[in-house]
Amino acid sequence: MKKIFTLIAMAAMAIGSSAQGEWRPSEEAPAAGMAIIKNDLVKVNTVFETTCGLLKDEDGNAKPAEFNGKTFSTFMQIRVNAAPTADAPEGTSQDGSTSLVIQAKENVDITVYYRRQADNKDGNFTENNGKDIKLVDQTAVGTLIKSASYASEKIDDNYGYITRVFNLEKDKTYTLWAKGTTGQLYGIDWTAGSGAGGGEEETIEDGTYFISYKVEPSLSNVTLPSMTNTGTSNNVATWDNGFSIMIMRSDKGMSAGSDITIDGSAYKSIKVSNGAQNTLTLPEGKVAKGITFYSYVNSDKDGWENSYWKEVAGIENEASTMTSQKDGANPDVREFTFPAGNQLNKISFTNKGQQLCYVIKIDIITGSETTGIQSVKNETINLNAPMYNLAGQKVSEGYKGVVIQNGVKRIQK
Repeated sequence: MKKIFTLIAMAAMAIGSSAQGEWRPSEEAPAAGMAIIKNDLVKVNTVFETTCGLLKDEDGNAKPAEFNGKTFSTFMQIRVNAAPTADAPEGTSQDGSTSLVIQAKENVDITVYYRRQADNKDGNFTENNGKDIKLVDQTAVGTLIKSASYASEKIDDNYGYITRVFNLEKDKTYTLWAKGTTGQLYGIDWTAGSGAGGGEEETIEDGTYFISYKVEPSLSNVTLPSMTNTGTSNNVATWDNGFSIMIMRSDKGMSAGSDITIDGSAYKSIKVSNGAQNTLTLPEGKVAKGITFYSYVNSDKDGWENSYWKEVAGIENEASTMTSQKDGANPDVREFTFPAGNQLNKISFTNKGQQLCYVIKIDIITGSETTGIQSVKNETINLNAPMYNLAGQKVSEGYKGVVIQNGVKRIQK
């Protein structure tokens, strides 16, 4: 049974008005749903029953953690069994651990101090990877928030100390969580801030953007309703400039493929799981009138030519013939132009057949999203693409009859 007088004392210490402050966990775990921080700037609540305690060495003796000029003697267990979703924005319960709900009453900057496991045996500590503590805006749970600063201090090949600053926006609610790691939280500091970005909001200019692994995104694993989550696949990729791609299945993932050459420049491709719908989200306030895929089939299996972009922006496309098999120097190029008057901030796309590796080219403008798309125009830039008859057999330029080239049927005389 919890010690009531201890909880009351903790709550009394946390409540108060302050432009800055700090919180460190007590050895006595707070109750589920309790406000552990509450002031004019920010309120932080536990969600589930959790574990707190004294930091100790292998012999059970007190062993404080020292990093970033601070000393920490206690911890709180931050972890969920399944990542936050639209239906469960706080995640689902992990025995003996909790996520935290953070409400920003004003623009506030918080510094989070914690221990986490390494990415891999090389002892790396990548922000927002599967072993990291993560922050998500509850109104957009599929997109992880990148911190204003991220510093790691290696303990050994297995663990590291992390200091991370987040710029929170007034009147927004966030979830702080971890999955697949021990997720020991040592403390939170806060100070009055200027909102997201720690200053003026970054402006994404209109223009042409290539979405690829050339600049590696932050990856995460998010559970979706009615989907099995193995916890091993990264189904969300988020780029610093505001673009994100989410695979709409928890059991599918994306990773880096081989380079694709576009106009003489090499872009590391995105390897997409077969048959899973994806959603590309553009930066806030930006829309597009079309999208272009540079891709190749990442398979040696028979029938690789029958791999294609089955659906784009909710519109089903006829089976088409891919022109590139494991050849990033000569990618298949498909341009999908939305009908006049339609522009989208979110664009879905689904591949069929074998696994594809792709790079997206997209022209974005400032505008309002419109809907009601009835058809999508499928064009190709590859004028030398091979031709096939209706039986799927490759034919020469002298063939007469119905042919399929670049996914389009026509009569060749």
